[in-house]
Amino acid sequence: MTRAKAALATLALFATFAACSHQSLPGDGTGGSATGGSAGSGAGTGAGGTATGGAGAGGSGGVSGGTGGSGGVSGDCTTPNPAEACRTANSCLPSSCKCSAGSWVCTKDCGGGRNCGGADAGANCPPTCFRAIRCVTMCGGPAVSHGCCSCVPPAFDDISCPKAGAFESFLYTKGGGLCPPGGDCTSTTELLASGLLRHDCMGQVPPVVHETIVPPADRDAVVAVLTDPALVALLDQPGPPCQPPTDVSEVMVLMAGGQPHKNAVTLCQQPPIVAARGALEKLVFKYLAGKCPKP
Repeated sequence: MTRAKAALATLALFATFAACSHQSLPGDGTGGSATGGSAGSGAGTGAGGTATGGAGAGGSGGVSGGTGGSGGVSGDCTTPNPAEACRTANSCLPSSCKCSAGSWVCTKDCGGGRNCGGADAGANCPPTCFRAIRCVTMCGGPAVSHGCCSCVPPAFDDISCPKAGAFESFLYTKGGGLCPPGGDCTSTTELLASGLLRHDCMGQVPPVVHETIVPPADRDAVVAVLTDPALVALLDQPGPPCQPPTDVSEVMVLMAGGQPHKNAVTLCQQPPIVAARGALEKLVFKYLAGKCPKP
């Protein structure tokens, strides 16, 4: 009887040991592994990390998969915004730019940039303005910038340039200096707003004023030259724009808006004066050909 009880006790001990052998002891279990999700949108795809969790109390599994990899570089432009560059006198920087598909898409004007040389750097380019500022280096010259930014010297706002009113007439007079008695040593060319062209030939005795009507298209093209702000500025100067000789003379008089703009321009070679001179000579050659005696 005693041996039978001992045998039963031994069998129970083995059964208990066998049941326990299938359980992980604290600290001995290996957690499961997991892979994180793919990265979010961007320039590249980041791979998630793999994590292996140590077993917790009672052999619990490992921590779930690691956090997915961070997204690649976003689609932003990596170069500086051209509209925020430093302006110079000859720069043409757009007033605004937007980043699209990794590159800058800018407006086609020249009103952007910052004034990097002064104490008010960056403060003189408001996003909007009542009047677009047109910066030039000379009256009648091409714009170096056009927008809300103030002008960077030596450029200036062309609003300060003289503006002619409505065109009325333009008179161009040439004189040949010392003239023999009874000779004709002067020539005049006059264009009126109506298109009437008058020309008095030099050396034609007795003097005759020849007249014709210039078609509107040619008239308007010449009027644009004769009212060029750069020419008006030269005619409004207190003295001749170049050193005149003493034996010949040239005078130009523009009447516009009831105001005269007059100056001696004898042999002056400034481009606006040369252009006005040439425009009138072409009109005479085209519409009054053969009227003047050959030299």
